[in-house]
Amino acid sequence: VYAIAEVFKEKKISGNFFLHYKSFGPYGKTVVLSYLTNSKLFGPVLLDYNFDELMQSAIKFNINYYLYFYQFPNEKEMFLQSAYAKAGTRVYEDLYPGLIVVQFK
Repeated sequence: VYAIAEVFKEKKISGNFFLHYKSFGPYGKTVVLSYLTNSKLFGPVLLDYNFDELMQSAIKFNINYYLYFYQFPNEKEMFLQSAYAKAGTRVYEDLYPGLIVVQFK
């Protein structure tokens, strides 16, 4: 997570984060990452938000970045074709192995 934080600092990625929550591992990393980059983590408590609800929350809470951790190449490709990735103004798909960052602003 310290290496990810260094990459974020180099690319000036900080602010308000949303996390795609699949398991505790990525959540734990994102909590530490938020601390190390002086950012705030906003995450859905429930896992059943649809795209429109998530985007409304992104606007409401002034979310700058959506973080998506993945383990397998097919997960990466599926996410890059998703509405979440397409909603961003910029997509960082190669910042760090296993992580995609979607910039909203």
